Parts: sequence; structure tokens; C-alpha cells
Amino acid sequence: MSSQFDPFCLFAFGPFVSGAMLWWGAVIAVPIALHLLLRRRRQTVSWPAMMLLQAVVRRRTRRVQLWQWLLLLARVAAVLLLAAALANPVLRSAMPATAAVDRTQVFVLDASYSMRTDQGGGRSRFDVAVQRSVQACRDAPPGTQFLVLLMQDPPQAVVSQRTADRDAVIAELEGLRCSFAGAPAADTLALLDRWCTAIEDDAPLAVTFFTDAQRRTWQPIVDGATRAGSADNDSARAVSARGSWQSLLEQVQQVDIVDVTAGEAAGESNRTLAELEALADDRVGVAARAAASASPTTLEVHVDQQTVYSGRLEWNQQGTARTEIPLLPAVETTVVRAELSEDVLGVDNRRYLVRQPPRPLRAVCVGRPEATRFLATALSAGSESAYDVSQRSAADLPQLDAQPIDLLMLCDVARISPGAAEAIASIARRGAAVVWWLGPAAEPDGYQHDPSVVPFRLREAAPAAWYPVDPLGYQHSIAASFAPYPQSGLLSTPVFRFWRIDALDPEPNMTGRQTALALGSDAAPWVLTWQRSQQRTVAITSAPTSPQLDDSNGSDVAEGPWNALVAWPSLVPLVQEIAAWATAPRRSTPSLLVGQRFASDLFAGRPLPARVLAPEQVTSVPRLFAEPASAADARAGGAELQAWTSSPVLQPGVYTLQWPEHPSQQVAVNVDPREGHLERVAAADLSRLEVDNAAAPSQPAVDGAAEETRGGWFRALLTAALACLVAESLISRFALRWQA
Repeated sequence: MSSQFDPFCLFAFGPFVSGAMLWWGAVIAVPIALHLLLRRRRQTVSWPAMMLLQAVVRRRTRRVQLWQWLLLLARVAAVLLLAAALANPVLRSAMPATAAVDRTQVFVLDASYSMRTDQGGGRSRFDVAVQRSVQACRDAPPGTQFLVLLMQDPPQAVVSQRTADRDAVIAELEGLRCSFAGAPAADTLALLDRWCTAIEDDAPLAVTFFTDAQRRTWQPIVDGATRAGSADNDSARAVSARGSWQSLLEQVQQVDIVDVTAGEAAGESNRTLAELEALADDRVGVAARAAASASPTTLEVHVDQQTVYSGRLEWNQQGTARTEIPLLPAVETTVVRAELSEDVLGVDNRRYLVRQPPRPLRAVCVGRPEATRFLATALSAGSESAYDVSQRSAADLPQLDAQPIDLLMLCDVARISPGAAEAIASIARRGAAVVWWLGPAAEPDGYQHDPSVVPFRLREAAPAAWYPVDPLGYQHSIAASFAPYPQSGLLSTPVFRFWRIDALDPEPNMTGRQTALALGSDAAPWVLTWQRSQQRTVAITSAPTSPQLDDSNGSDVAEGPWNALVAWPSLVPLVQEIAAWATAPRRSTPSLLVGQRFASDLFAGRPLPARVLAPEQVTSVPRLFAEPASAADARAGGAELQAWTSSPVLQPGVYTLQWPEHPSQQVAVNVDPREGHLERVAAADLSRLEVDNAAAPSQPAVDGAAEETRGGWFRALLTAALACLVAESLISRFALRWQA
């Protein structure tokens, strides 16, 4: 319809555009009243002479009354027809072609758990998204067909077949619930792209997003739209998101982004419990994040429903807080739950950990003896070492594949052979930590393997100089333990040379790459970490070297020692903190993030479980199923046990997997803490993503047809009213006068 405002629409009634004109029909009361008032009043007079004419008078009186009624009818009809003409009638039976619109509307609702943020009054951002999508469905033009998609991990198709049934679509929208996962744009856009490609007709296609515009979801798309991103240094998911967005723009005529946070009052900042991990058999580490201006919060730690710690967390200038909580060694499997005080987004204030009874972790140091002995000694330091340490040469790497290993330390290995690369990949797939100590013996071309094996590239050795250690605000767990002890020797560790490396992202499911310690004024990485769900990798760019360096290998970078770590007090705590962070997943049962799946890779040597027991508050229990034989063979490498997996785990908590011939095992499932970082993309960047390529509406022609229809009915009614007036005049002039 026309977008201009018509004030007469306020008086529209039924098929009449100007329904107020119908009140002129009340004028019919005038001729009716005159007809009743001006009737001749009869007075009966008995006159015998006139009685003979009585029959004739009766006949003439009936004729006069008939003509009088016709005269009244003509007057009333003339008034009514004139009022109807002025009311400007438009019959709906003449308008179906003007109201029908062939259009497909896709509603995409952001269901990431940041949408659970409370906006006040018990209403969340997701509630606002549902409300606005329902209103948009009601306001859509007639003939619109709808599709509905939830933007979460994994994305959920709510209405996957086009339908024009508004009531059914509204019922689906009002029944939606927000997820506990993030909302990676790549997966949602890929599904949306497939939907758009499957639509074969030429009807206009519009997509409307209802979102809180979180940077984690939208920044890859914004970078792609502004060409700010680079495929060379971005993750695979970010590149995929940009590609899918460009493909979407080629298929749709209109893209709208509804920011549900518009007008949201600025309240208390969100606090996120980012980490809960077993750093040792007798302590757990807790890390939290908030805005730098956030007020202190309360941390509680529970072990099997018993409170073992309650205290306050103070935020540093970077808005982070870390602490270590001492616990008694676990005699049996125990569940640890850490909680922060409630805030606007409570779902990320809680994390779970399932601790296992202590056992020595097997650590293998691989390399030349003069390189491995310092690291092996540092790992074994202490009255009760947590590691069973052994030393092997690089030539033994292929034979280590079949051995149970918790920590693999590669100490200044010159080259990684193809057989050694396969062994390292196999060990890492089983969840063992891999630590790369890079020293003067390393050869750059000997580390050119798949990023899943070697997640970095050696670029060049830094020239000899004194490079001060930068703890980067003690943000990383490895550095955080040194924060209370600035005189421990870490900051003064002499580092003279190191490898400048290019860090890579091995695979899409990496949950974080972070520099723990840096060197020099340009903050070049010294200790760099990667983290998968159950496996961690560390690269140290300057390995401990002996003062009497053996440079017999002919390396052009083996000129003098690279550092004085072996003579410095920071060596033992640094090595043990690196090992503690890398092996933290090995001290607990496997853990997952919401949206991930239970799989046979996490439970080596166990068949498909009999069932999964979910926590009480969980409403959706994952389904277990065996993988097809071809996929199982590919993943198990010909193993006898068939691989199995489950549907995505949709809610956090502690789940129990039960086997008929194996002990039950508890698994902690937590939300991804990155989604709790409530930071929006710029409003200007978001508005640039909106597109309106729809052709100019053909409504003016429709309005013209409606005007033509209105004019036709007006002329017809006005003509009929004039005809009634002419008939009234003829009846009044000739018929009644002739009767008189």
C-alpha cells in the first residue's frame, strides 16, 4: 500500500473509504417526518347524500396513498444514494489482485546465550527478539511466506518449509527458547545460503536478523563487508562467514538487522567465570573476567555439594581475576562447581569440573640428552613429583605412538620427520599435551608439517641482544602464578636469542590461541599456547641451553647460549607451570562445551554407552548412535571397536555415561566463556550490512486501479440518486396533481 498517510482512513468503515459521509443518510428522517406530519387529517361528517359516492372515494384514496408512498420512497432513496456516493465505496471483491504479494520472508533469531541478558523487569533480550519477530510476522503483507531459523551452535531450523500460515508461524516463534551456546555466523549463514539456493521461484526474498549484535558473532561479517579481514591470518570459520555472507547478498533483495539492545539501559557489567581447571592434585585454578570498572564479586567453590571456599575476587586493570583454591586430593571421582554472584547474565557465572583420583602423569622428553636433561630435572623437582619422567631421542618418536603418554616435550629437535609427525599427531589426538621447546638446533624447513601437528612456522632467529620478559599483565594461567612473586626471577630471566614464529590456527575447533609470555619491546611471543577441547599445545621460542653450547650440527644460529635459564631460579617453576597448564585436562575426566558431542575419541577403548544420565535441570538428553562403518573405519584407523558419537549437548551440567561392562564416567559440560564477553559491533558497521535491493513497489498502479474503482461506484451512485430525484419530481408534479 501507499506509504503516504490518508487522514480520511481514520473514518473508513467496511467498504467505504469515507464512512463518516454515511451519516448524511440520517437526512431521510426529514421526508419521513414531513410525510407523517402533513398527512390530511380526516373529520368524519355524516352526510347521506355522499354515502352513494363512498365506494368511488375509497378507490381513489388507495391510488393516492400508493403514489404518496412511491414519492416517499424516491426521496429516501435519493438521500441514501447520495450519502453512499459521498462515502466513496470500494468493494473488496474488486481488490484481491491489489492485496496479494508473492514474497518470502526469513526470520533469523539470534539464540546465543548472550541473548539471555536481563533487560529489566524479568525480560531478556531473547524475549524482545521473539516479540519483535511476532509483530513483524503480523505486519507482513498478505501473501508472504515465512521461514524461521535459530542462530546458535549448531543452528536450528524452526520453520524449514515455506508457509503462509501466520498463526502457525507465530505459534512457533512464541514457543522458542534461547540456547546455552554461542552463535558462530559461519554455520548459520551456510544453512541460510542453502535455503535461499533451494528456492526456485523468482519471488522477492527478504531476511531479517533479530540479534544483540555481539562482536564475536558479527565481527567476521563486518570485516568481510569492509574488506578489513584477511584470509591469511583469520580462522577458517571467519573466512567461511564472510564467503557465506557475500553469497547471501547475491540471492536476497533485502537484509534487515534488528538490534534488540537499542534503547537498553546501561546497567551493571557482566562477569564471566572463564576457567576452572585442576592445576595439580591438590589445587584448582579459577579465572574470571569482567569490565575493568566492575565491582568485586563473590566466588564460591563446592565439592560434591559442600562449600569449601567462599571469598571475594578483585579485578585488575585489565578486568581479570585469577586465584588458586587448595583442595584435598581426590580419593575418588569428585564434582567441583565454582560460582560467581549473580549479574545480568547468570548463565556464564557457573562452571563444572570432574576431578579424578591422583595418578602420576607420564611425561616423555624427546631430544638430545644435553637438551632434555634440564627439562626432565625441572619436571621431577619436588618431594612428590606429579610426573613419571623419561628421556628419549628424536629417532624414537615413531615408537612412542603406541605408548600411553600424558605429556610430550620436544626439546630443541632439529627436524620432524614424516614418521615423527604422524606419531605426534596420534599422541595429540589421544589428548596428550605437546610442548615444543625451540632452540638453536631447530631448522625452519624441518617444521613444515600440517598445522594440526606443528601449529607454527619458524621465521627467523632474533639477533643476539638482551630481551626483557613481558608477562602481559599476568593474564595467562602460566604467568598468573608469578604475579604475587615479582622477585621470583621470571622478569629478570636473561634471554639473548629466540625464534620469531608465525602462529597458525590448526583447526576450526580451537578454543583459543594466546601468548602467555612475551619478549622485547615488540612483545614477540616467548610462550605461546593453543587449546582444543581436550588437548593443549605450547610452544616456547627460546629453549634452555647449556653455557657450553655444542654447535657441531653446523647451525648458523648456534652462536653462544640463547638464554641463562639453566642457571636461573625461574626455570623449575616455569617448566612446572607450563606442564601444569598443558596437562590440566588429564587430571579430570573429559569435558565439553555446550554444542559439542560425546564421541568415542574421548573414551578410548570403550564401546557405545548404554545410556546418558543428564542433570535434573536438563530438558534435552543427547542421543547416542554408532557412526557409519566408513566413517568409523576412517576415524578408528582400522580398530576393532566401532566409533560412536552423540547429538549435540545443548545444556551445561554434569552428565553420566553408563556402560554395561565398564565403570560409569561423569563428564562436565560448560558454556563457552567467550560468548559472555558482552561487546557489540559498532552501530555504523551494523547498519552498513543492511541491504535493500527490492524493486520500487508497484503500489501506485494498484492505488490508481483502486481510485478508478472508487470513481466508478461514486458516479453510479450519484447517477442513481439523481434519477430518484427526477422520479420524485415527476411523481409530485404529474401523478399526484392528476389524482387531485
